[in-house]
Amino acid sequence: MMVRYLRRIKMAIGLLAFASLVEAQEISTLPAGAHVHGVRAKAEEAYAAAKSCCQGMAEFKYETLGDKASIVTHIDQTKQAYDFQTGKSFFLAFKLPALSHDVAITIKSYFASHVFVPNFLFLDNDFKEIRRLGIPDAHFVAAGWVERGHYELSTKLAPEDPARYLIILTTEKDLQGAVDAGPGHQTFAAGGVFVAIGTGDVINAHGPTGKISLEVAAAKQ
Repeated sequence: MMVRYLRRIKMAIGLLAFASLVEAQEISTLPAGAHVHGVRAKAEEAYAAAKSCCQGMAEFKYETLGDKASIVTHIDQTKQAYDFQTGKSFFLAFKLPALSHDVAITIKSYFASHVFVPNFLFLDNDFKEIRRLGIPDAHFVAAGWVERGHYELSTKLAPEDPARYLIILTTEKDLQGAVDAGPGHQTFAAGGVFVAIGTGDVINAHGPTGKISLEVAAAKQ
């Protein structure tokens, strides 16, 4: 009975390790991977070919953002592009809600063949820039057992804040960078358990596209 119980524990640990490492494999950039370079090259080609959508930010197509929202999407060539003061970028544009309480806005940009470094650009009612947040407020979060590695950026908005619009973009400076995501792994089956073998540090180049999640919720007091 005890042997069967130990086998089940061993199998469960193996499955957890396998799931975690498959996730890490999926979202990590191995420098010698032809597929990785191919995906990144296509993203860079799309970025290079993208034309500015508008003469000014007042012409953007703005989606309405609620005071409680959860959005998962890709920022890529299917989105608008614009020549911002910080360089050309694919972007998302939102009209902010009228607030009755403080809210927290959090974006996570996930690692793949490269990673999109998120910036928040806030505009007033006349589409004038109020403030922009990026690195170092946008910081790297290493992959864990449940969630893949990502950049994370968070801020709070109060009802009296003059911001009326939010743009999510990256910058030309960010595109030149990369982040050391730590040691990579490959998995092998050994005696019914999946074993992780280190492959050296994984370097994720910053790129012009990426998968993001955006959360808006009441701010914690």
